Amino acid sequence: LESGLIEDLDFKARYDRIKQDLQQVRLAQESLAMRSDLERVSYEALKASLDELMNFGKNWEFLDHEGKRMRLHSVVKEVRVFPEGRVEVDVFLDVNEVFRRDMGSWPLRA
Repeated sequence: LESGLIEDLDFKARYDRIKQDLQQVRLAQESLAMRSDLERVSYEALKASLDELMNFGKNWEFLDHEGKRMRLHSVVKEVRVFPEGRVEVDVFLDVNEVFRRDMGSWPLRA
């Protein structure tokens, strides 16, 4: 620039393009970091839900009525009782934000 090999207008155009590309790369990095954090949090929430279900009966006999109620409340989403005596219980798993890619066991979204 000082020696006159590159014109000011040419330098400015190149500099602005590189600056814009750098800004886009920084935004992409931030987006990837946030997505990674979301996947980690979702995985931990699912793991906690599964751990709660797996350890459901642990220490059951030692819990008082309120403790049993709280433990049931933590894993049961809904209980439906039908007139013929049939009962359906939906358990709560925190999978709303989990990305279903592990081991190819879940179908891909269309």
